[in-house]
Amino acid sequence: MRDATNRMATASENQHRSRGEAVAALISASVLVAANLVTLYVLYLAVAISPDGSWDVRQSADNVQLLSAVSGVLAVAVAALTAFILATRWLRSRWWLTAPAVMLLCSAVRWLFPS
Repeated sequence: MRDATNRMATASENQHRSRGEAVAALISASVLVAANLVTLYVLYLAVAISPDGSWDVRQSADNVQLLSAVSGVLAVAVAALTAFILATRWLRSRWWLTAPAVMLLCSAVRWLFPS
């Protein structure tokens, strides 16, 4: 009788733990998606800027480099957050690191070629 009670208690703990892990995974995924979208928006601004005319070329290039640097810093921060979440095992797929890595690469290319 005591073994049956222990098994039920263990099953209840496992069920509660898996529900907690599911909630942590959902929250972690939501935070990462939001952070990646913010980084993607800043990167989009860096790519979408174009000069209004010949008088605006230098200012546009400066703005592109600034936004590229900001998106690169955000991509590194999101990658660090992703690595932390993967280390805690709230999310298990290493594919979460792909988005910040690609955005960091695009930010670096746009920073190098601002015009």
